[in-house]
This record gives sequence, C-alpha cells and structure tokens, in this order.
Amino acid sequence: MAFLKPFFRFSPEIIWHLLKRVYLFIQPLSMIMGWFLSDSLMEADRTTRMKFITELEQACSQSALAPGNIFLPEGKIPTLVTPEKVKNLMPHASADLVEFVRMHAKKVFLTTLLSRHDTVHAAMSNFYEHGIMDNSLPMKALAKARHICVFPPEGECHHKTQWPCFQSWECCEVSGFNKSQWVFCAPVFTENDSLLRFEESYVLPFTSVDDIGTGGHFSTVSRAKIHPDHYRAHGSSNRNASGQVYVALKHMKDLREPGYNVETSWISEARALDEINRLNHKHLIRRTGSFRTGKNYYIMSEWADGGNLRDVWARQNVDHTMLNGTRIMQVLEQLHGLADALSKLHNTVNTKQFNGGTPGPLPRAETILAPSSLGTPKVKLQVDTDNSDDTGEEHWRHGDLKPDNILHFRNPTSPWLGTLKIADLGLAKQHAFATSRREDPTAQRYSTSHYEAPEVVIRRHEPRSRLYDIWSMGCIIFEFVIWLLYGYPGLQTFYREKPPTIRDTLYFTANAREDQAQVSDIVTKWMQYMLQFDPECNSQSPSAIGDLIKLVKNHLLVVTLPGQMGQGRTRQSADFLERSLRDIMNKAVTNRGGTYLFTRSSRTAAQALKEMSSLSTGSGGQAMAFKSPNLFDNVWEFQDDNSFATSFLHKQDTQISRPFPPQPCFLCERCARLRLLTDVVLINDTYANVEKLSEKCQLHRLIFDALKGNYRTSLIEVRRVGGALKLNGEPMSTLSIYRGLAENTMLHPAAYSPGNVQIGLPQLPEVNSSPFYDLFLHWMQDCDLNHPECRPLNRNPECVPTRLLDVGSSGILGYDSFVRLLITKRDPDTSHDLRYIALSHPWGDTLRNDHFCTTRENVGQRLTSGIPFDELPLTFKNAVQVTRSLNIRFLWIDSLCILQGDGGDFDTEAKNMETIFSSAYCVIAASRASGTSSGFLGERKPQKFIRFDEAKGSPHYICEAINDFQHDVIEGNLNKRGWVLQERALARRTIYFTENQTYWECGKGIRCETLARMTNTKVAFLGDPNFPNLAIESTKGTKIRFYEELYEGYSRLDFTKAYDRPIAIAGLEQRLVNAFQTHGGYGVFQGEFFGRSLLWIRDASSTDKLKKIDFPSSQKYAVPTWSWMAYQGPITFLEVPFDEVDWEQGKDAIRSPWAWSDSSSTSATWHTGNSNERIDLMANARDLVDLASVEKAVVYDHGRAPFTNRRLKCVIVGKEKVRHAKAGVELPRQCYVLIVAQREILGAKYERVGAACLPETCIAWGSKSAERVQIF
Repeated sequence: MAFLKPFFRFSPEIIWHLLKRVYLFIQPLSMIMGWFLSDSLMEADRTTRMKFITELEQACSQSALAPGNIFLPEGKIPTLVTPEKVKNLMPHASADLVEFVRMHAKKVFLTTLLSRHDTVHAAMSNFYEHGIMDNSLPMKALAKARHICVFPPEGECHHKTQWPCFQSWECCEVSGFNKSQWVFCAPVFTENDSLLRFEESYVLPFTSVDDIGTGGHFSTVSRAKIHPDHYRAHGSSNRNASGQVYVALKHMKDLREPGYNVETSWISEARALDEINRLNHKHLIRRTGSFRTGKNYYIMSEWADGGNLRDVWARQNVDHTMLNGTRIMQVLEQLHGLADALSKLHNTVNTKQFNGGTPGPLPRAETILAPSSLGTPKVKLQVDTDNSDDTGEEHWRHGDLKPDNILHFRNPTSPWLGTLKIADLGLAKQHAFATSRREDPTAQRYSTSHYEAPEVVIRRHEPRSRLYDIWSMGCIIFEFVIWLLYGYPGLQTFYREKPPTIRDTLYFTANAREDQAQVSDIVTKWMQYMLQFDPECNSQSPSAIGDLIKLVKNHLLVVTLPGQMGQGRTRQSADFLERSLRDIMNKAVTNRGGTYLFTRSSRTAAQALKEMSSLSTGSGGQAMAFKSPNLFDNVWEFQDDNSFATSFLHKQDTQISRPFPPQPCFLCERCARLRLLTDVVLINDTYANVEKLSEKCQLHRLIFDALKGNYRTSLIEVRRVGGALKLNGEPMSTLSIYRGLAENTMLHPAAYSPGNVQIGLPQLPEVNSSPFYDLFLHWMQDCDLNHPECRPLNRNPECVPTRLLDVGSSGILGYDSFVRLLITKRDPDTSHDLRYIALSHPWGDTLRNDHFCTTRENVGQRLTSGIPFDELPLTFKNAVQVTRSLNIRFLWIDSLCILQGDGGDFDTEAKNMETIFSSAYCVIAASRASGTSSGFLGERKPQKFIRFDEAKGSPHYICEAINDFQHDVIEGNLNKRGWVLQERALARRTIYFTENQTYWECGKGIRCETLARMTNTKVAFLGDPNFPNLAIESTKGTKIRFYEELYEGYSRLDFTKAYDRPIAIAGLEQRLVNAFQTHGGYGVFQGEFFGRSLLWIRDASSTDKLKKIDFPSSQKYAVPTWSWMAYQGPITFLEVPFDEVDWEQGKDAIRSPWAWSDSSSTSATWHTGNSNERIDLMANARDLVDLASVEKAVVYDHGRAPFTNRRLKCVIVGKEKVRHAKAGVELPRQCYVLIVAQREILGAKYERVGAACLPETCIAWGSKSAERVQIF
C-alpha cells in the first residue's frame, strides 16, 4: 500500500479529477470504468433535466434594460425548487442534501442545472460540504477562471476558498456556471436604495421601459415597470391596485461636454433628492432609488399615474356651469399642500450623513455657473467661510415650477383631483445662504419662459432667490382659477393671448436696458374682469376664489423683491403663501353653509369669457370654438322614457303601479325644508356632520352609505342634476330620483314634474313574478312596434340554425316537462314561426358546473324523445323560462344545438355564429351566471329608498343608484369571455340578467328594470343592431379607431381554449370585411387599412410577452405570425399619425394573401376560418443597420429578440412623408416596419417577431439590400 501514500495528500475531488483525465485515454475500457467513474446512476435522466430547464426558462422574464438578458423573479424560485423536483433531479440525494438545497441553496442548484456540468448531484454535494449557499452568489472570481486549477507539488492550492468545488469541472462548465448565476442575482430594490453600483453582468429586473418622450439635454425619463418580486417598500405609491410596480426612470446621459461629468452630476442629484426625501412631504415627489450599471446612470422616482397638472386640466375639461363648493375646496387643499411643500423646501436645514460619518451640517453647496450650453449646474461641495451668522443652514429652491412639473397621482378617496406633487426636484438648487439674495449668479437657464420671474430679464446677472419660485406659483394658481371658473377652453383662450414683444411673457413686460418690469396688461385685465364680472368674485361679501385672485395679484405676481429700493408691495415668501391659503380654507370651513366657499350663483354669465380676447392687448384672436363630442366618449346620459313607463305601469294591477310605502320617511329639520324638485344644492356639509345626521335622518343615511368611506377630509356637496343626485361633481349618479303614478292616475299622461324626473321603480319586481316577465314582453313589443331597424331582417329558413330547442307553447301537452331538440330543415313545425331566442352564457369550470352537451352518442335520443326539463342545468332551465315568458317557441343554446366532442360539428357551426346571433329574435345574456349550473334568475339585493313627497302631484322617491350598465354588463364576468364580444355585437337586441337588475339593449339605447333609459355613444357602436353601420357611416379616422379599439379589447378577453381566439371573432370580422368592401382576415384588412392593421404591437403596459398559441393538429386552418390572433395576450397598435405617412406602393409594396384571389369574383369576401387559402405575405425584407442603438424602439412580440442566431430584417410598411427644414434640407424620415426573422438558417421563409417605428438611417437601402421573402 506504500505506493498509494502520495495520493493521500490530495482530496477526493482532486483524485476524481485525475481519474476522469485518465478515462479519456482508456476508451476500450469505458464500459467497465464508466461504472466506477460516472455519476450517471446518481443523476436524473437527460429528459427530466431538459424538461425542468424548459420550465425554468419559461418562468424567466426579459430585462428591458438589457435586451437578450433574462432573470428569474424571486417569487418563482420557491415554486421551482420544491423537495419533489429536487428529488426528481437528484434521485439518490440524501434528505440532508435536499433540505440544504431547499433552505439555503436554491439559486446555486438552479445555476448548476443551467451550467454545462453534467453531475448535479456530485456538484451539490460538494457545495454542501464547502458551505456554498445562495449568499455566496455571485461568485465574481469565477469570471477570471481561464483554466482548470493546476496543483502545486506540495498539493496545496492557493485560489479562493470556494474554488475546490470547481476543481473537477471543465473550463466550459465553470464558464457556464459563471454566466448562469446572473440569471438568479437580479437585485431587489427598496425605497431607501441610493447610489448603488452594479457590475454590467447584473441583470436588472425592469420588465418594460416605455419612452414617454420627456427629458432634456442631459437626461431622458421613461416609465419603467419593475417586476413586483424585486421591489420592496411598505405603503409605496409605486405599486398600483393590481400589484404592478411602476417608477419614473431617469437615464442621465454621458455627454462629452466641457465642465460636465455625468457621475458627479448623478451623485450630486441623488444626494440632493435624498435630502429632500427626508422632508417626507405628501406633496413632494419621492426618489425611490439611484443606481449605476456599467456606464449608465439612473435615478428612480415615483411614477405619476395621472400625468401632470396640465394633463389634468386638459383631461377633466370641467363644465364651468357645474362649479361647486367641493371642487373649490379640493383645489384649495391641493394648492395649500403645494405651498406647504414649497415652504418646507425653502426652509430646509440639512443634517446629511455621508459614508457612515456622524450627523452634522452638510458642507455648503455652492452653485457654479456652468457653460451656457448646459442645463444642469455643476455642484461643488465646500465648507462656507463667510456669513458666519448664517449658522450653517442651507435652503433650496425649485427653479422651474410649472404645471408640467406638478404631477398628478390618482387617489380613490379624491377621484376628481387626486394628489398633486412638486416634481423635477433634480433641478432644485440648494442655496448656501438663508438670506433672500445670493452673491453668485444661478446657473439654471432652461426653465419655461412662460413661468419665469421678471428677474431673468431685468436682473439677469444677479443670483436668483427663492422668491423666483413664488412668481411661478402665482402663475400656476392664476391658471388654476381660470380653469376652475371657465374650463379648459377658457384656459386655452388665455394661452392664445400675445405678449407685446418676444422678450415679454403673458405675465410681465420688461425693459432690459432700464432694468424695469411690470405685470402685463394681459394678466391685469383678466384679473379685473374676473373680479368685476364673474359671479364667484363680484359679490359684496368676500369669496374664496375672489381672495385667491387677490392673493395672486397683491402678493405673488409682484415685481419688487423685499429689501430693494423703493416702497410699495413686495413679493412674499412661501411661508406667507402657505398661511394665506390656510386662512382661506379656514374661512370656508367656518362659513360652512354660507356663500364664502361657493356663492351658488348662476354661471351662465361666465359664457362672456369667450369675448375676453377683446379685452387683452394685441390678441387679435377669436375665442376657441367648442369641439363636437367625440364619438368614442364613454359618457352615459339619461333620456326621458316616461311614455313607456306610464304605459307599462298602467297595465300592472300590482303594488309596483301604486305609491309605496304609504307613509313619508323620517327627515331632519334641514332636509324636511328641502324642495326636491327646485333646489339645486341639497346638501353642503362636512363628512363628520353627514355621518352624525345619518343616525336620525333617512336622507342623510342614504347619502352617508353612498360615500362608502370616501371624502373623509372633504366637504360633501350633493347636487340635483335632472333625475339624479351627484356627489361632489362626480359624473356618475350617487342617488336616483324617480316619481310614481299619482293615486288617481288613469290612462291619461302622468302628472308634470318640474324637475324633469323619470317615472320609475324604487323597488324592483320580484324575480319570477308576473310584472318581472311582463316588463320583458313590454320591452319586446315596444321595440317591434317603434324600432324597425332592430327587427331581425332574415326570416329565411336558410338563416335558421341547424338545430333548435322546442320549448313548447301553452297549447302543447307536456309544456313544463320536456324540451325537444329538432333539426330545423327536417321539421315542418319550423315553417310557421321562425322566431327563436339565443342564449349567451358562460360554461364555467367542470367542478361546479354540469357541461350538459349534445354529442353523437345522445343526439338521436334527444331528437326523438326530447330532454326532460328537470335534467337541464339551472342556467338552461332559466333560459327556457324566459323564452316561454316572451311567447317564443324556439331556443338556441350552443352546447345543446351544436354537436360537441369527437365527431361533432363545432368547426362547421362556429362559422355560422354571425348568422345565428344576428337572426335571433332576441338574445338573452346570463351576465350574472358563473356557469351552466348557477342560473341567472336569482334574487337581487333590495334597494334602499325613501319617499319624498312634494305638496302636490306624484310621489317621489330617492333611492340607491343601481343603473350602471358599464359595471354590471360591460365590465361584468360574462363580457370578459372571448366568444361574448361577437355575440353582443351581432345580436339585434339583448336582455341582460345581472346581479343588480335586468337591462334591455337595442338600437335605441339601454332600458333598465327601474324604467330608466340610458344612452352612450361609445357603447352604441357595439349595440348597433345593424353592426357596424354606425362606424361605417363615420369618418375614415373614426373607422380606424373603431376597429383598433375593437381588436384591442378583444385581445384582452379570456378563453377556455386559447386556440378559439381566431374563430370566436370570425363572424364579426366578416361583417367588418363586408362593410369595408374589401378582403381581409386574421385581424388585418386589405385596401386603405392594410398598412395600419399590420402594425399591431404587444401592449407593453399590460404584458411582458405574447405567448404563441399551440393550435391543435386537427384544426383545418393555420394562423400566420403576422396576425395577433396567433398569440395570447393584449395588443395595441403603433401610433401612426393621420395623413402623414406614405404607405409602400408598387414593387416595394407588401403583397397580401388576398392579392392572389380573383378580384372579379362576386363571392363572399375572404375571411378568417377559410381553410384552403394562402396565408403568406410577400415583401421586401431589408437589413438593419446598428439595431442595438434603437433596440428600445422595437416592440418584440415575445418581449425580447429571438434567442437564436437567426438574422433579423425589417419590412417597411410605410414611411413618414418628406419634411424639409427651413433651409430646404430634407429631414430624415421615420419608417413604420415589421421586424422579421428567418424560419430556417437558409431560405427566404420568415416569421414576424415584432414591429417598430425606426429612423431611416437604421435601415440598409439600395436594391441589393432588399430580399423578397415570404412571411408566414
């Protein structure tokens, strides 16, 4: 044994490595040696390992900051590394090793699997022995490993401690481990992270980065989504209701300019923002992190989901005639919050701690004047040696306050205005003196001139003080008041005013030579007009808005600064502004119920603002013409339907036609004095008072319940608008007002209501009662009589479905016990009355629902013997009940009238859906059903209501507002199913059964079970009984927006079987193709819409990647990659401006599949589902030049570029029209392209992988660079 002693100096791992080397030279003995030298018996089979690696790769996400790099989200690791899966991959692992992996080495285990090392069990045993755990990653030293460890003669290695684990590994295996570990090392951010530095190997967990077109010379700002597993912050506003985490990501550019250093600027701005974060103010934007990766520098802050203040003004577009006290108070609250934030900012004293040092005053930040080409000053930290009386205090100013830098955060407790926050604090300057003036000029040169203070002109060589921000705040407050009083059109009228010279702004005029300035005549005359003529400002007693204008006039928009020569008013500080706004708010609360906050005066006189341009100097413009309503405005309006309501109630000899309850309700003294039909403002009180009075007043109780805990800090104003009570100016009704028939009312018209109140039902009829079913029949009869456009056009037997259910009629024996399946073309009974009802319903899961189907096996029995009524699942029973109540004999239900399963005819019948639903006499939609067994005729929650009688006339009722078709139907569970969109659009009229009430929809709008009638222009497009006539009769732009919104919405719907996605919209698509008088299919139209419809993209705001649908081999048609129907996931369309694009023509044009069809044919148009047609596009594919520089502009369908080495090319769909610069030079054009990749290594067969808008400089031009290819 002496000859073995030298080997005992080496560890077992070294011996193992040497034996493996020897093995390479003993091939003839491999069958024998392999038994001893291999770990194959200890490892899982290759198939198991590869299957797990595939599962692992599918769980990974693409990093948007490093296209091509993936990371595994933290939350996915525990689901992947379970004891069962570890045992499957290491079948002979001990319990201790499995537990070690589960508790301490999940990432190490996954890294080993992804590396090329083939003995995972042996590797993990080694890691266990040496204590290599997840906290050992990343092993940065491995990156330097170029060869296997060479053992010195004495047998001791001098490498790092973890390397013995890798001594038996090949170079390629070590390299694989090094590369794979970064997939599992994506950092987890917290809101306190600052100045983090990551090596370039780190994969950062940003799943999308959307360029929002903001930024400047030194930086760009994007909306970035962080994977929710990689952001941990309690109560952060970055996480939305669905758990997604969005931040504003500022990328600082590394510019090679004199006096600028990107790292210095990054450190300076991050530290400044850290200091501002210490204020922890509700109205200051928060920095949520700063990091560097490689040579890229980033700063993260809160993402404002509502845009900026200017967006709010444009989006809300308030109706100035609907001004109320609640809105005024919300504006005051937000302005006060901004002023308080500015005051704290201006008076900050810093005690920053750097690098673990002791807290103390931060060194003075002296602002050094940067070169004129720069917009960010160079900040030099130094100890201040003068002005010793200053006690080391430091103060900030913003320097660029404007509506664009005040961000809007949506807030469910204040949905109208939300929360406003001062942003762009990276430009905030820290001032080293607490005095109002500085000795050195300030370097900020790029604030918007509209909001600049006069000192930028008259004292341009002097330093700017914090009072510069006060002037800007005065401008913002004044514009806020204009918007509040006159809406966005009024604000635009103000913006169109023209200053006298190019040097002046809307707010001041200046004489630079004499260093003099004054408030502009424009602003002066607008203020005078508002104070003298606006009803909110011109009363004898003071008002909140009047005081706000005077605050701006007398203390904010003042040219003279404190301490300057001369007398008179001077501009005040942020502290003064905060106190003044607080005083105005306190007066409003003290004067509750009075006229200080809101005078309640009529605002019709405010229309005179349209003539304001005549008061201003040099305007020369005309008042803005108000835009016509947008056809896609999702605005609900209530229409008078009293004639129908009266007719229905007169036929009911039941309680619902009589006043109820007979006794009036209990009201407080204030409510008892209300005149419901003539008063406009019914309640104007605090939340606390409403809550207190709700204990003894039924009206206050109704209002308090409707608040649902919102508006706790606001004044509560309830205003009557027609037949609705609206809370704090919200667009949706809070409570509804109905009137009943008077006691002695007969068949003559109902009594007149001065408030234009709808006759209605404060309580719904009982389900299954006579009035319940009578109302459906009354809806049907009224539509038949008065709406000819809603009646089914085709009474032709050819348009009847293949099979129907005969539910019987009152004259047939066995009416209640059986329904019979019949084949329509064989049954003589169908020749008399072809009217049938179609059911739209969810199938539901098989655990809770009986999928009661007709198949090849049972169809014969059902045709001859029928189906016992008691065997039907509840949803089908309810459908039979409703059909019979409408006096209709036939019913169509998909699972019973289409043969399901093997040998069925679903593929054939699915193509007839367009005819089935459009020919139905009516459709009943089981909106409240969860499946076939749940039913849809359940009880409804009783409405809360009170009777509120006037001195004379009909009784009136105030009740919960339950007329919400948007929530109950459009946003309901049934309408989330993919098949239902087509069913609704093609139906001529539909009855919807929801949890709250029943609705009727036809071409004349929506009727409610409460007897109200509603209309909505956007909803009407899908409710069109002759879909899509409304869209076709509109402009070309409206048609485009219509089909884009239609397809975008459809792409978000759910399917039990994903491969139904193309066929579930085929009938609706065929309607569109016919209406557009073109060919088309798979979501794309030939002709004038061809280019735009090809430019669909993955909706990056909703999903990280589209998943390719696995279509069954039995499907008789293929779906090409250029169609969004080939994928699961939401899509949208590239923003392509109207009339600004030249679509490819002639030999460069894309040839569609429909171009091969016979254009002279009179047959039906080519559409989705045709199984024997071509599906390829023929196009010129061009090489891409420097794609990496514009990678972010590409929206990849799968969220990233293909992993393979296939060449990427682009297919040009259209080019931006030629533009010329002032000197006549042609500017580079943008190109709208499809990104395609080779299907095979060689050949001209390609598939689509994305789309983009790219500059033409990124595309290779010339005939030789274009290859004619097929895209499948």
